[in-house]
Amino acid sequence: MITRQDFHEFLRQSASDLEQIECVRAHSRALTRLAERVHSPFTVAIAGRMKAGKSTLLNALVGQTVAVCGTEESTATINVIQHGATDQLQHFVVHWKDGRSEPMPRSRISEWVGKSPDVVERVRQVSRLEFFAAVEALRKFRIVDTPGTGSAEDAHEETARQFLDPEAIRASLAENEKADAFIYVVPTIGRESDRATLQQLGQSRIPGADAYNSVCVVHKWDGLDSADPFDEAERKAAQLHAQLDGAVAETMAVSAPLALAAAEAPDAFWERLLAVLAGTEAVALERCLKTRDRWEREPARRAILDLYPALPWVSFVLLAKRLTRETPASGADARRLARQLSGIERLTALIERRFFRRAELLKLFQLLVLASKELLPAALALNRHVATLRQQLAAATQAQGCLGAFAPAPVRQWIDGVVRDLTAEIERCNRLALGFDRRRLAWSAQVEGLHLDLRTLDWLQGPSHGLKPDEHCIACAACMMAEPDSHGIWDTTPLPELGRWIDAFRGKSHTCARALQPGLEHITARLEEIYHRLLARS
Repeated sequence: MITRQDFHEFLRQSASDLEQIECVRAHSRALTRLAERVHSPFTVAIAGRMKAGKSTLLNALVGQTVAVCGTEESTATINVIQHGATDQLQHFVVHWKDGRSEPMPRSRISEWVGKSPDVVERVRQVSRLEFFAAVEALRKFRIVDTPGTGSAEDAHEETARQFLDPEAIRASLAENEKADAFIYVVPTIGRESDRATLQQLGQSRIPGADAYNSVCVVHKWDGLDSADPFDEAERKAAQLHAQLDGAVAETMAVSAPLALAAAEAPDAFWERLLAVLAGTEAVALERCLKTRDRWEREPARRAILDLYPALPWVSFVLLAKRLTRETPASGADARRLARQLSGIERLTALIERRFFRRAELLKLFQLLVLASKELLPAALALNRHVATLRQQLAAATQAQGCLGAFAPAPVRQWIDGVVRDLTAEIERCNRLALGFDRRRLAWSAQVEGLHLDLRTLDWLQGPSHGLKPDEHCIACAACMMAEPDSHGIWDTTPLPELGRWIDAFRGKSHTCARALQPGLEHITARLEEIYHRLLARS
């Protein structure tokens, strides 16, 4: 099974070979930049239309307010959120397009928020903003918050398009903020632009590949006019998933405002809210929750909103009604109920299962796909270059024969030198092309292997595989050999036992239903690969 180090060495060697030939040096530079990304952190991009709530969702995932939120188009730049030490938390770093990096206090973040002419002009000069959070999970990955597509400000739209567009990815591999996975955020009423952007994301995958690295979040459902807004949002999520027709792996409803309130609202907010709800009759409560003005007529009620003003009114109403129905015993219980209602726990579990447990697989696969867009054109350009050299050699040889002894000695010496140089250059290019092509074809096969790993893992997560628990464990480990954490299971598995597993899965693949056969055959092939590797080491 390949590793990041193997892939890095392959890219470095391929770039070194191509650098020696003028006509393919552009591909060499692209592969060199791609090699620099091999060891970069796993990156998740949050994308979607303007005002879909992307920044709020990012904050909910992190568990604290890092990205700026607001009623306007808050995110005007590419914002990278990653782990930081205590001394970094009160600053952010501006990375200008001219190559400068400038630390700034967080109090100046408003200079990059909104759509005023000054903000737009400043955004045009910025490559990205870098923020830091003391969140342990961010040691493993980083999150990229993108400007909204469909934005009222063209500069925002262009920034997001360049980040997401696979052609821009190919043209600017030097930027590290190219995503390994995507969370696409949509409101409860989708638009055609949502589908178009999701299709654009899908273009970064190989033809026919599954939506292995993208999920969709239905957001801003708190104010749905329904007896149970969450159930209605889940119904809309299922409907949208069917409409997207395979563009994303899964779709679910999440309320980031509720999740963020569960993480950040002070204890007094929950305790006072429960006290007010318990002391208010049902009819009166229904009446005062009709509008914010009615709620705030009573100072005790207004004080609750003042304790956590970031919670939107529709989210507060939903929360108050749910707490009234569930009657939690304490503020801590109310906080847990809000987090559960928000759906953020389901989303974080999904991200862990679909993204982070497969981080190595996803990153290698994404990089291999990008590398293939450079490798094949480079191979074709090499072949054309050699063909051109052969034509030049044929013409020089013909001239050499025609002139013969009649040409002056200096002319004969010059033509002889041209023939020698062309012959040597053809031999050199052929050697480079042969080695390059051999490596390219070997690694091209790895793309399909990783694709089958990801597809088989998706199949193993469903109910149709029919495997026993121990069989399921072995099958998952076999498809995740790219993940460093999976190596231990094979180091402690005796070869005879591994051979029995190979026979068992091979037997299943011969007798199973046709729909199950591809997955079982791939598992068998991976187990055989592991067996031979362990055998060579013993």
